[in-house]
Amino acid sequence: MTEFSPTQSASVHIINHTHWDREWFLTEEYTTEWIPELIDAIDELQKANPNYQYLFDGQTLALEDLLRTQPHYEALITRLVSAGVLGIGPLYSQPDWRLASGELLVRNASAGTTDVARHGGKTQTAWLVDTFGHISQAPQILAMFGVTTAYVWRGVPELEPLFCWVSPDGTEVAAINLFGGYRNLYGISRTKSLATRRLQGEYDKLVAYYRGLPIPLFDGYDLETEPEDPFTIFRERDEGRGAFDLVESSPERYARAVAERFASVPKISGELLSGKYGSTFPGTLSTRTYLKVLHADVEHALHRVCEPLATLAAVCGAPYPVERYDQWDRELLRNVIHDCICGVSVDPVHERMERSYRRLLQELKHDAERSTEWLARGMQDGRYVVSSTPFARSGSLRVGPEVIGFDSEGLGLAPVSAVERFANSPSIPLEEVKSPFGSVIVSDEAIDIGGVVIGPLTVRRDVGDAYSSESREQMAAGRVMHAEVESVSDLDVVVLIELKASWSAGEIHASMRFRFSHTKTVELEIDIDSRGTDYIAELLVAPGQGGTVLAGMPFDVVQRETIDTELFGHEIDVGLARVLMGQREVDEVTTFPFQDFVASFENGRSVIVHARGLRAYRVDDEGVIAIPLRRSVEWLAKTGLRGRAGDAGPSMYVPGARCERVTRHELGVSVIEGSPDSEEFVALCESFRNPPIAVEIAGSEGTCTRWEPLRCDLPITALRFGEDGPLERFYNPTASPKELGGREVGRREIVELPLILDRLDGVPANVSVRMHGFATDRGGRSRSLPDESIVEALQEESQQLWAKAADLRESLEELTGDAYHLALPGVARAERLRQDDAVTGDRRTRDGGLGPHHHRRTRCDLRTCRGPQDLHGVSELRELSAHVGSQQYWLRSADEQGAEGSNSRTGRRGCFVAAY
Repeated sequence: MTEFSPTQSASVHIINHTHWDREWFLTEEYTTEWIPELIDAIDELQKANPNYQYLFDGQTLALEDLLRTQPHYEALITRLVSAGVLGIGPLYSQPDWRLASGELLVRNASAGTTDVARHGGKTQTAWLVDTFGHISQAPQILAMFGVTTAYVWRGVPELEPLFCWVSPDGTEVAAINLFGGYRNLYGISRTKSLATRRLQGEYDKLVAYYRGLPIPLFDGYDLETEPEDPFTIFRERDEGRGAFDLVESSPERYARAVAERFASVPKISGELLSGKYGSTFPGTLSTRTYLKVLHADVEHALHRVCEPLATLAAVCGAPYPVERYDQWDRELLRNVIHDCICGVSVDPVHERMERSYRRLLQELKHDAERSTEWLARGMQDGRYVVSSTPFARSGSLRVGPEVIGFDSEGLGLAPVSAVERFANSPSIPLEEVKSPFGSVIVSDEAIDIGGVVIGPLTVRRDVGDAYSSESREQMAAGRVMHAEVESVSDLDVVVLIELKASWSAGEIHASMRFRFSHTKTVELEIDIDSRGTDYIAELLVAPGQGGTVLAGMPFDVVQRETIDTELFGHEIDVGLARVLMGQREVDEVTTFPFQDFVASFENGRSVIVHARGLRAYRVDDEGVIAIPLRRSVEWLAKTGLRGRAGDAGPSMYVPGARCERVTRHELGVSVIEGSPDSEEFVALCESFRNPPIAVEIAGSEGTCTRWEPLRCDLPITALRFGEDGPLERFYNPTASPKELGGREVGRREIVELPLILDRLDGVPANVSVRMHGFATDRGGRSRSLPDESIVEALQEESQQLWAKAADLRESLEELTGDAYHLALPGVARAERLRQDDAVTGDRRTRDGGLGPHHHRRTRCDLRTCRGPQDLHGVSELRELSAHVGSQQYWLRSADEQGAEGSNSRTGRRGCFVAAY
């Protein structure tokens, strides 16, 4: 241990903050109620110490919540932010970067920096400390908004306090790695007598890793509403001042203090997904897959259908609803917060998300129809396809009882080239069905399409939780119960295969429809239903080759190994264990994230597995790609998992995570002779990612029969209307530069450029538009109900805990001679209380005030009272009662019952304990 010495001066930066889990064990209505208390306390601390600074989690959403519900805080927030007291942004929310699209991540930084500027603030530092891993293009996205430094924790594969983080295009940001945690000094005001010893202990743990660098220490925790001023505590005690150069700091100030050191630190390129020093929870990639599907569909509908159509309409004179699109972006960004989209919150949070997605789909469809009606003024009556990709393509799609063909030359409206009615239940044997890459053979468990085997659908036992998958032995495989050629036209053939997998505690039914057309992609639609829990159901795809595995990710195509063994076991060095915060993945990880596709490439041949909304994959030793369609669990977090060291969260029962519902998954398989850098590979992925929409126009007086004003061979992620006209954002997914519009677009570079688009002149008329193929609800409706035996066990456990608490109170009274705690009986769960349920009364502290944490309140809402600290310090309680429904509960002390209908008074010191 490093002793205090007047000749030694160690620089320690103290940073105050909170990590704001807006929705996790509660929905935001409750957590928003806590924000005023936090802001008031920050204001008071700054008045007492003019140098005080506080970081609000590097986001702006929490303040938006506050101002939505209590707008009178606007002036105070602006004063604190503009003065540099309250740090916010540069992000709007704290999303899961693995699961959000690249475009939505750009919108997140855009909204956040806009909010920061509105409140008079500025920042060049991003706070990403609890994100479940980081994508390769994060540095480039952050740099687009002037961010030069990022604080990270999870996912970093090295114990380096500083490193340069490099994106695939070469963009660098300075990265500060908080492997020692972000709560080193949390709660120090409650243990002032130990404050200096705690400071010394934290210094001793970290000094060897920082190698002469200033050491950052953090006072804060998740959903903290009682901020502290540790610097003032140390100053008042005047201890250790010769040994430590204590700096009242902030993320920006610490970054400036170490800026010169980045010239000689290591460089780490690409994504940060390692769970070696902090869990990235790969199990969350397959938790509640229905949420991932819903989110992906809404995200695509907004950014790749509605905004482009509205931009084309604006070119033709229509108003562009920029505020509406901004609000939809923000709603999506609220849903993609890591605890939300990862599926690791309580059921009410995810039920709210489902309602949000379904409403958004309806609103977005209406928006797309409005824009198309405007464009239809310039088109002849007839049938068209709306293509949302600038790539040229040909294909077909099903509209009701018909199949329509099209030849599109770019983004816009193209005429239907063929219309065929398909025949149901045709007398065609399966043996005669042909695919774009070979014959079709159906076996008992799989379908072989030209050597690419799709299936079986395997079911393995999974004893993990919402955070971590812990798969064990295979319990079942889907058996083909029925197979037939369902329908045929001159443009396509659809094969229906019904599967069933059964085991002792559950079963899965899957209807799989394979659509074979004249394109190089076989489309697969799977309706999956299930009963049971503790399993993972995966669709296996054997590409018939080994080779390199590549996966689509936001603005990137990444190459990965199939297994990560650069991890520790459960037992690690004692010294390192003292440093590391939280959880770790153990031994090996085989599940990784993807967006849009996973591909196997060998000897010039690519086998591509496309998927809309699914986000997890693994590849076995033989090159078989496994895509989890459903992972069913019912506990938020468990202890004692084999693949994870440490607890991920509270042990909460979440029956909704069983996913007992019918969900539709949309996949595809393509086989080409070409590498992932080839134009054909990029075009196939772009085409599957952006299916066309069919429209029928009637009542128009226009004359145009084809209008496709945007054509290029690079994927776009946005087409929107800015202040000066149309803007497009695109990127280069290949490994070599590309020419576009006279500009060279570098490898993996993200570019936004202004556009000049031809105007489509139309005649105002009463035009009608029918739209087919817009995204619908694929998530299904939950049938998961709580298990009565588990509920009974939880109730029994609760009673045992209350009995134990009573024993502890009695023991404490014997030791202190005082009734220290006051308990409100009869309230089992905070969620049961209604809006107007509250504890009311005259609360007075020793100095005559209303209490240190409720000095602005006269009511304490039980729905937001989280524990003993909420009314800590109260010396006298008068007439405290709670109304729950029609019943009234009087406060009682441990040795004194309050008679119903009369006042219960006590002069003893104590604190309120909410019974939930």
